Amino acid sequence: RRASRSLSAQQLATMALSLTKLGCDDKRVLKRIARHSRLHMAAFNGQDLDNLASAYARLGAWRAPKLLAAIAHAGAAAAAQRGYLAARNLANLLFAVAKLATVWPAGGRPPDLAAELRPLAHEAV
Repeated sequence: RRASRSLSAQQLATMALSLTKLGCDDKRVLKRIARHSRLHMAAFNGQDLDNLASAYARLGAWRAPKLLAAIAHAGAAAAAQRGYLAARNLANLLFAVAKLATVWPAGGRPPDLAAELRPLAHEAV
C-alpha cells in the first residue's frame, strides 16, 4: 500500500490504461488507482489526463463520479492554460469524459459537467 503513495501521475495513468487494455476487472485495484489519482490530480499533465480518462472509459459501465468530476475539472483548468493540452489529448479527454458521463449513476449528469467541458470544446475549435 505504501508504494502507491509514491507513484507519479504518469505512473498512475499508465498503470490504469495498461490494466484496462489487458482486460483487468479487479475493481479493488482500479478503485485505488482512481482514489490516488483524484488526490494528485493537480500533478497530471495533458497526456496523463488523456490516459487516465481513456482507461476508465474503456471499462464501459465503470461508475466513478468523483473521478469523472476531477478529470473534467482538471481538463477544464488545463484548457484555460493555452497550449497545455495537445489537440489529440483534448479530443481524447472530451470523448472519454463524455463516455463516462453516459454511465453516471441513475442516468443523471453531474450538475457542473457541461460547465466543466465547455472550455474544452471552445479550446478544440
